[in-house]
Amino acid sequence: MLGGGTSAFDHVGAVLEAGAASVDQYVRRRSIPRVNAWRWADGTHVLGHLGAFTDLQKWRAVRHIFAVHQPPPQETWERCAVHPNWRLHLAAGRKSCRMVGDEIEIETAAGERRRHDAVIVSVDAAMDLAARPELAAIAHDAALWRYRFTPPLGEENDYLAAHPYLADDYAFTERVPGTAPWLAHVRNFTFGTMVSLGGSGSSLNALRVSVPKLVDAVGSALFGADREAHYRAAFAQTCEELVADIPGEVIPPLPAAP
Repeated sequence: MLGGGTSAFDHVGAVLEAGAASVDQYVRRRSIPRVNAWRWADGTHVLGHLGAFTDLQKWRAVRHIFAVHQPPPQETWERCAVHPNWRLHLAAGRKSCRMVGDEIEIETAAGERRRHDAVIVSVDAAMDLAARPELAAIAHDAALWRYRFTPPLGEENDYLAAHPYLADDYAFTERVPGTAPWLAHVRNFTFGTMVSLGGSGSSLNALRVSVPKLVDAVGSALFGADREAHYRAAFAQTCEELVADIPGEVIPPLPAAP
């Protein structure tokens, strides 16, 4: 198992319970986190209003979360620890991975080499719009955090800098203002929202806040695009609901749109 996140521990527990002869888990960190920094990001108040922070506040808060990270739940840890055939290797980031015959050889940053029958990869995802077929066409035009924000010296983070710089309604923004206004109609609802707006669509905890916010944003944009037509429709109602013949009545014509 490559990785030390909560999902990696879930995978380890599942594999051990399925009867694996042994599991080696390689973790880059020197220790397992004890404090769950992600709990702050799951708060309803934060999920709904992270966009109100300044760029510097967003950057520092999210950078802190990634640095501290989160531990596996106590129950998950115990699910793994009960198995004596589980070996946890700390400070053991992967240096290389290659096939040796029918086995997979893992070399760690410390220079250790071990061979395994199978490898499960559960490490951080890359943030690269151009690598996604559905986003490659907009990658050149979309702004990233690296184009809009310069962190203080010593607070750089290439991974965060590669996140898209999003508007408050999840829309992509232009790398060069005025060159791609259509980006306002393309929204990101993935983990790529993390720096700009928090977890949003990538987190189950966020859906209670982010889905209504996204729906309202899309609805408002669509209504705004057809605003004139919706306005005219107010004066174009012709369907009669009262059809009774009322003696002495003089029906005036409906007013036209001003």
